[in-house]
Amino acid sequence: MMKNKSGITLVELLIAIAIFVTLVGLMGVFFATGLNSYRTNSEMLTSQGNVRAVMFELSSKLREASIDDIEINGQHSSIDIDGTLYAFSLADSTISRTQSENTVVIARNISHFRVEVVNEITIVYNVESTNDNINLNSSVTLREFDRPSPAN
Repeated sequence: MMKNKSGITLVELLIAIAIFVTLVGLMGVFFATGLNSYRTNSEMLTSQGNVRAVMFELSSKLREASIDDIEINGQHSSIDIDGTLYAFSLADSTISRTQSENTVVIARNISHFRVEVVNEITIVYNVESTNDNINLNSSVTLREFDRPSPAN
C-alpha cells in the first residue's frame, strides 16, 4: 500500500518560517532607515525654510525703509525697522519679531544672527541655523527717498 505524501514536513515548515522572518527583518531595517532619512530631511527642510523666511522678511522690510527708520543694537543681534523689532535670543536659539507689543517667534534653531551697517546705505546681515549648518548672508542697499511730510 502506498502512503499519501501530500503536505509539508516539519523541517520544510521551519525553513519556510526562517526565510519569512529573515525577509521581514530585512524589510524592517530598510523601513527604519527610510523613516530616519525622511525625518532628517524633513527637519532640514523646515530649518532651511525658517532661515529663508527670516531673510525674505528682513529684505522686504529693509527695502521699504529709509536709513532713519533703522536702528541696530550694539551687539548687532537685533534690528528695529520702523517700529518692528527683530531680535535674536541665544538662550532660546530663536529670532522673534515684536510689533505693537506682540512678539512672535519667526525662526527656531538659529545659532547666529548678526546685522551691521557697512556704510550709510548698505546693511549686511547673516543668519545661521544650528541643525544643518545653513549659513545665509545678504546685503540690502537702502533707497534714498524723501517721505511725504504728515498733513497738518
